[in-house]
Amino acid sequence: MLKKSIISTIIVSSFFLFSQATLAQKQTYKPAGSSFVTVTGTSTIHDWEMRSEDVAGEAVFNTSDTGSPQSLESVMFRLNKTTLKSDKSGLDKRAYEALNSKRHPEIIFRTNGSNNIR
Repeated sequence: MLKKSIISTIIVSSFFLFSQATLAQKQTYKPAGSSFVTVTGTSTIHDWEMRSEDVAGEAVFNTSDTGSPQSLESVMFRLNKTTLKSDKSGLDKRAYEALNSKRHPEIIFRTNGSNNIR
């Protein structure tokens, strides 16, 4: 449950982390300098929170002649799992184990394809 909660929260959060980078027929958005990901959850013992400022990603939109986004071309989001930190090292250790961080150190989300914006 912890693994699904962390991954789904990160993917949803990643769509809100992008700041404008260029204007053209395609618009590229990248994380702003002070971007971060916060993951919160609950357990049978207590609520918890982890945070990382080591966020990378990019969203590319196809634009109209006026520069307004018309469709989503691609999204990429990357996070090193062990950069997620809480105020409790025991929680960090359990989260890294639940996320299988030793074998798969990064969460990477990519999507391609045209999705119209309404």
